[in-house]
Amino acid sequence: GDAKRLAVAEYFFKQVFEYVTIDQMGLGTDGGFFTDGSFIQHENIPYTGSYGNGFLYAITQYAYLLKDCPFGLYFETANNQFQWALNNYRPVIFGANLSASLLGRSVTSATEGFTAMESIRAAMIMSTYAPEKYKADLLQFVKTVMVEANSMFLRYMPLQFMELAYSIFNDASILPQTDYHIGKVFGYMDRVAQHNDGYGV
Repeated sequence: GDAKRLAVAEYFFKQVFEYVTIDQMGLGTDGGFFTDGSFIQHENIPYTGSYGNGFLYAITQYAYLLKDCPFGLYFETANNQFQWALNNYRPVIFGANLSASLLGRSVTSATEGFTAMESIRAAMIMSTYAPEKYKADLLQFVKTVMVEANSMFLRYMPLQFMELAYSIFNDASILPQTDYHIGKVFGYMDRVAQHNDGYGV
């Protein structure tokens, strides 16, 4: 029946949340998230802002739909998605933009001011079902980008999440982060991110 099919789907879905190791590359694994924050696709190309965006956003769609049913993403590795949002994406986003060096070939068609939209929407959706230890950081991440990006963030918000977006934006208890100072090395994709007062590169 349907329960058996969902159990099989869950078994394989768990693998989606596993980190890739360098030993797996070229052995049937084309890429994915690494523990240092890198996202590689096509064997050696940094694609955090393209394939990685789509991957993260797709995961949140499933998790959001399943969050109140017995087949929700309750296995331990599902928590990796929150780490990805906060440790992989937060350092490479400033305003509504994600570092152009992480867009791969999508850099030729990317629209300035919108390259981080998909990953920020993913973080916003995660905040509706994340465990408490991640929720506050996710909300602050989203609020910070909203403030930095001004109205850009809401321009292409899907209708079903518009109310959630406005509720976060108007919630005075969620404060944007004003002291985000970080330097992070993404060794597997040979990239570095730096945040300080008023800029991110």
